[in-house]
Amino acid sequence: MTRLCLTESIKNKKIVIMEATTEEEEQRIDKSKDYYGSIRYNKNNLVIDSKDIYLYGEVNLNDENDINFIKRFYLINPETSFIYSNFDYDRGVYTTVNLKPRWCTTFDPIKWFKYNYCLIGKPNRIIIYRIDKNKLKNIICQ
Repeated sequence: MTRLCLTESIKNKKIVIMEATTEEEEQRIDKSKDYYGSIRYNKNNLVIDSKDIYLYGEVNLNDENDINFIKRFYLINPETSFIYSNFDYDRGVYTTVNLKPRWCTTFDPIKWFKYNYCLIGKPNRIIIYRIDKNKLKNIICQ
């Protein structure tokens, strides 16, 4: 699980999360509409409604549709989106300069997505959703 960005509303702050899912979890999300009348994701007894789900399923970063989808949501807070300046997505590594990592802020939602996608191990399937900051503890602690 990794945090992509924060969103704010008048009532509270929400955190946007990216995490790996399985084919079975994806099928449960798809079938949830039949049982509950709407798409939802159940995570450790916490229900995430369709309005808070950005995307789920397989991701193909060579597919222009997937790239445009990621760009459209712009799930990045540039003031806190730091990546290694010489991060190599394909290999999942970075190099140091004088034994120190170099960081930079990114405004590019694709670079940010790739960095975070790599942090969770480049799984075949993912889900990106937003959750109330206070409810996040329930997911992490279980």
